[in-house]
Amino acid sequence: MEEKVLKYEDVINKLSGVIASKVVLDGQEIREIHVLTNRTRAPKQISRDIQSSLTAYYGMPIDHRMISIAQIEDGSRDKRLERILLSKVTYEVEEDNIATATVKLRMFDEEFIGTCKGVNSLRNAMRLVVTATLNCVLNMLESDRQLVVEDVEVNLLAKTRVAMVAISLADSHDEQLLVGAAVVRKSENEAVVRATLDAVNRKMYQL
Repeated sequence: MEEKVLKYEDVINKLSGVIASKVVLDGQEIREIHVLTNRTRAPKQISRDIQSSLTAYYGMPIDHRMISIAQIEDGSRDKRLERILLSKVTYEVEEDNIATATVKLRMFDEEFIGTCKGVNSLRNAMRLVVTATLNCVLNMLESDRQLVVEDVEVNLLAKTRVAMVAISLADSHDEQLLVGAAVVRKSENEAVVRATLDAVNRKMYQL
């Protein structure tokens, strides 16, 4: 059985970003996989690679809930890969005046989608876009943290229209106010997304 564990761990340890791994068996089946990685790749992407690799090598389907990933700073992080980038934002209004904001974000060459539906109004439209952005961020990071929209506005600053967003990052022990801003270039919605990312990008690895 020890030999089988070593084979599984050898496959996992060869994956990009993995520093070390520990496989726990229950009889002949894998019960737990604990992995230590650096920050060069997203945990969700590493988890998928582990599933794919063990299935390809040993024909063994792996439930993602078996995999526990801890990330540490080892000096190999590429700071460009830390940034969450905007791919697309859309805002669609239905006949009953209900709107859906959809935000597509990209990180580590992988695209994620977040949505939010609510009443269509001038002020609420921006809140829907912010919430869709936050939902997308939490989805890509597989996080259960609470991100709450406190305020969002588009105002003139130095004769330039600027989107400003305030977000609360809360848990049972602490609450932080995250603030971001972005110049309105193509559209207000795009600027609102970029302002939201400006706030959360700095705290991404706390989420």
